[in-house]
Amino acid sequence: MPQAPRSLPFSAGLAGSVAVLVGMLPLLTPAPLKAETVVERAARTGALESYALTDAPPFSSRQGNAFVGLAPLVVERIRNEVADYLGRPLELRQTEAATIDEVIEGITQGRRDVACGAAFSWTREMHLNHTLPFALSGIRLLAPAGIDGTPESLRGRRIGVLKGSAAALTLAEVAPDASLLPFDSPQQAIGALRSGQVPLLGGDSLWLLASRKGIGRPLEIVPTIPYNRFAVSCIFPEGNDTFANLADLAIVKLLQGYVDGKEADRAAVNRWVGPGSAVGLSEEVIAAYFNTVLLTRQQIYLP
Repeated sequence: MPQAPRSLPFSAGLAGSVAVLVGMLPLLTPAPLKAETVVERAARTGALESYALTDAPPFSSRQGNAFVGLAPLVVERIRNEVADYLGRPLELRQTEAATIDEVIEGITQGRRDVACGAAFSWTREMHLNHTLPFALSGIRLLAPAGIDGTPESLRGRRIGVLKGSAAALTLAEVAPDASLLPFDSPQQAIGALRSGQVPLLGGDSLWLLASRKGIGRPLEIVPTIPYNRFAVSCIFPEGNDTFANLADLAIVKLLQGYVDGKEADRAAVNRWVGPGSAVGLSEEVIAAYFNTVLLTRQQIYLP
């Protein structure tokens, strides 16, 4: 006669029940909500949200109620590319920011979609994404005659820098015997140079070139070769592969148009950094750099 099955001990039965429940957890637990991407938010709101730095030519300056410069130009091209992808018009909403720290915090936390005109940094790359570059700059000084930028010529000098900037970090190494005065914003730094609070100003070469005409006294850009160089690009939150591709495509089209001599693209870029601008780069120099960037990806055929 067959024996009745014995009851499992309580502990074994509990373990079996727990194992079943654990196996069911993926089915019972709701999946975490996926963060909305830049493209998804643009499709929902009908707008692309960007930051613009105040008084940071040639990248961004306020003109009436709008922002102008190389950065707004690139942001507009990116907006157009995203709009084409979505098949609908998109508004470009630009929020004024006084400091780069404010921009970086807002981008990393997803409060805004994009900001252009940011120097590439490996530290920033750990927390946000960069597009392809659209400019090349470096760390130099605006200085009176007689100062060539060597450590000896900077000994004991007061040098204005933007707080936490690449220039501040670089000059602390290059000129340890100089006195660095940090400022929160480009506007404050230029104001200090104009008033004589600091006789020298360190920073992005293109920014210094674009700003020196308003200082009121002759200043030179030194040294001849920058202390270091960096690419200038746009930054946006991580986890946005589609937006990354669209933004890079917009930049490549602008750069390719310039290299190919497309009149509208040349005029748009030259207005801020080319012949006749405060920066005054030659078209040959700009085209050579743009072509270098293009060769890292693929050229666009523009008939």
